[in-house]
Amino acid sequence: MLFDFKKIMAVASIAIPVLLSNACKKDSDSEPDEPKQVVQKSYHDVYVAVTLDTVRGGGYSKRSAGYYHDGRIISLYGKADNTSVYANSISVDGYDVYVAGQEAIDAVYWKNGEICYLPSGTCASGIVAKNGNVIICGYEATNYGDKACCWVNGKRYLLENGSRATGITADNSGNIFIVGYEYDFMSDKYFMRYWIGSTNGGFNRFSVSPSKASNSLQGSAICLDETHTSGNGYPYICLAGFEDSQNGSVVKQWCDRKETKLTALTSNNEAMGISACNGKLYVCGRDMGAAKYWVSSIARNGEGQDLKTMALTDGKSPWCASAISVVEDDAYVCGYDESQRGQTDATIWKNK
Repeated sequence: MLFDFKKIMAVASIAIPVLLSNACKKDSDSEPDEPKQVVQKSYHDVYVAVTLDTVRGGGYSKRSAGYYHDGRIISLYGKADNTSVYANSISVDGYDVYVAGQEAIDAVYWKNGEICYLPSGTCASGIVAKNGNVIICGYEATNYGDKACCWVNGKRYLLENGSRATGITADNSGNIFIVGYEYDFMSDKYFMRYWIGSTNGGFNRFSVSPSKASNSLQGSAICLDETHTSGNGYPYICLAGFEDSQNGSVVKQWCDRKETKLTALTSNNEAMGISACNGKLYVCGRDMGAAKYWVSSIARNGEGQDLKTMALTDGKSPWCASAISVVEDDAYVCGYDESQRGQTDATIWKNK
C-alpha cells in the first residue's frame, strides 16, 4: 500500500502509530445459540513530521514546518513570518502531538501547534513524549564546534562537546537512550556515540567502534527491543548507523552491542530509522540510491538473523527512506525522492 502527497521537501520522522480497533460484524448466517467469535480489526493513526518548501512572491523561498495526519497536513508556525522553520521529529502522547525542529538558529518544539523555545539549542533532532515527560535531543552550534544536548521538560543537559545527537527513545521507567556521533577535526572522522540517562538527569556515554581504525562510524537512530533484557536490566538497546571508508559505506545495526551488516560495501548507503516489534528489528535508509528497509529476527545474543531486504524503489532515481515505525507487524516507512531540486515527492509505504 502506498500513499503519495506532492510538493513536500522532506519527510522527517514517523510517530509510533496509535492503535485503534473495532469488532467486525457478526455473521448473520450463524446459528442463534452458537458461540460467536469476535474478530478484531486494527487501524493505525499515522503521524509524519514534514518540512515544506514554500515559494513566495518574487521567487523568494522559505521552509515551512508541519505534520501529516489523517490525509492532510497541519501547518506549524514560528514567531517570525519571514523565517524558515523545520520539523524533524514527531511524538504523540495521548491526545497531545509534539513536533521537534528548528526556527532559524533556534531549537524548538511544538505542542499541539504552540511553539516552545529550548534554551541554548540550535536544532532539535528527536523527540519522545511519554508519561507526561517531553524529552528532546539535538545540539547547540558554537564557534568551537557542536555540543550534543538533551532537554527534559525544558531543562538542558550537555551530553558531549564536538558531537550531535540524532535519535532518542525512552522506556516507561524514565530511562532515556540517545544516539549520535562525534566529529574529530584532527582526523576528519566520525565516532559513534550513545548515551543513557534518566528524566532526573545525569547521562553516561558509550562508544561503538568501527571495524577498522581508519573508518568513520555514525549513529542515526535508536530503539528498544522489549522482548529481550540485557544484563544491566534494560531492554536490548538497538542502534542503526553506517560505516564509511575510502571504498564506500556499509549500513549496520547493533542490538545489545552485537553488530549485523545489512548491506555490502557500496556507495550512497545510509541508515536513517529503526524500529523493533515482536522480536524483529527493522532498519530503513538508502542503498545505492534506492529506498529500502531491512528486517531481521533478533537472536538471544543480539545478532540479526534471517535478514530480508525490502526495496521500496527501483534505484533508477535517488530516494531515501527516512524513518520507520512498526506496530502489530505492520511496517510504516516514510521517505522522499531526492532527484528533483526544490520539490520532491514525500511518500508513506505500508508493508511495501
